[in-house]
Amino acid sequence: MKPLTSCALFGATRVFAGIKDAIILQHSVAGCNYGSLNFRYPSNMGDIRQASTIAYENNVIRGGADILTKGLVNADELYAQVKIIFVISGCIPNMIGDDVASIIEDSQVSKKVIHVNAPGYGGTMEEGTETALLALADLVKPHEKSSGPSINILGIFTDDPEAMGDILALEEALNKKVKINFNTCMSCIEDVEHISRAHLNIYFGYGEALAQVLQRKFGTDYLVCDYPYGIHGMENFLNLLAEKLNVDFTEEIAELNAQGEAIARLSVDYLQNIYQLPAFLIVDKARFSGLKKFVTEELGMYLSFAKTNDTTDVDEIKNALNNSLPALLCGSSFLADLSREYQVPLVRLTYPVTDEVSITRTGFLGVRGTAHFLEKVINASLQMTYKKDSLFPKMRKECSDED
Repeated sequence: MKPLTSCALFGATRVFAGIKDAIILQHSVAGCNYGSLNFRYPSNMGDIRQASTIAYENNVIRGGADILTKGLVNADELYAQVKIIFVISGCIPNMIGDDVASIIEDSQVSKKVIHVNAPGYGGTMEEGTETALLALADLVKPHEKSSGPSINILGIFTDDPEAMGDILALEEALNKKVKINFNTCMSCIEDVEHISRAHLNIYFGYGEALAQVLQRKFGTDYLVCDYPYGIHGMENFLNLLAEKLNVDFTEEIAELNAQGEAIARLSVDYLQNIYQLPAFLIVDKARFSGLKKFVTEELGMYLSFAKTNDTTDVDEIKNALNNSLPALLCGSSFLADLSREYQVPLVRLTYPVTDEVSITRTGFLGVRGTAHFLEKVINASLQMTYKKDSLFPKMRKECSDED
């Protein structure tokens, strides 16, 4: 089994990385810190607030109280501008029985400290993500609802490829008629405290447990949504918000469709060429449903294999590749080796992306994001290598035999 997802510690790290005035202190070995930094760096190079206690063999024997205390004091001093320290304890402190809560209490640092227990052996990345999101609930304070319609967005994280661009695209699509009160990609502690001001919580794949807690505590309704890829995906998203929040997006939807038609005209020949080409889709659960609809319904491609990262592994993908060689892989950098081995182009669009950087903040959502996504798919298909043993020669042979 070679899974395409990571452990609970990585999931918790992803959540807290989106809070700009916080620092993450991993109480674990150096590899956890290096690995999670390596996954985060290409998407948000200018904002890395993360440290590690770096547990060694002697700490396994003697305990990790000293290194955790030292780590907290150093983080408190070195990151004077941050307001909160999120301590994520990994495998080692759990195996040796460190009393992390007592160590934090005795450290007497000046900043607020929140501890999340997320050992790799104790859960998946998805479970670590949900645990960390729930930890934010304790920071939310009761507030009156905002004067105008507002939403919280859960499930877009700062290390998702093109995440910042996606948030900007959502803000543009809402056209100031609905305010994004808080999002898990780019917020601060004050935004977390004001989560209760929103009229509606939107979660993309992650955050249902947090949304349920917020509904019980503050009466905020919540809505599970497909990630709004494509023109129709964004239109459906706006229609859902219009119904829930009693907002009129008629003009915005009309403009969205008009611009979508313009994109189609510019790319019509290429769209015809990729129509019904077989593709593999292996992405996180936040993007899976929306991306599946976009690829099949708007791009017209055929999905010969479609699963989420946490429900498949490399061996299963290899077997599927051997049985039906696709024209395109859609997923993360974890698929890069398979892309080279099977000579199938890869479009990188889900965490982690470690071999591409995101600088322009174009995103994958909205009109510009749709055009950007389409460019990636078309350019990848243009680089497709002709294979004598692929699906297409077999299809042509079958058609010839029938004639």
